[in-house]
Amino acid sequence: MIKIYTFTHLTLLGVAYYNHSKLQALKAKEAQKKAPPADDEAQKLLNEREEDGMRKKGDAQA
Repeated sequence: MIKIYTFTHLTLLGVAYYNHSKLQALKAKEAQKKAPPADDEAQKLLNEREEDGMRKKGDAQA
């Protein structure tokens, strides 16, 4: 009788933990979708850096 009681509680705790972690992941994913877009100026700077890096790689290979 004690084994069934213990097994039931361990199973319930396992399912609760699984659901909790899944819910947290879902909340994080939705928060990421709702995040405001980056600044246009900051995005331009990042794009320029990437382009400069590609140019340098192209010059090194030639």
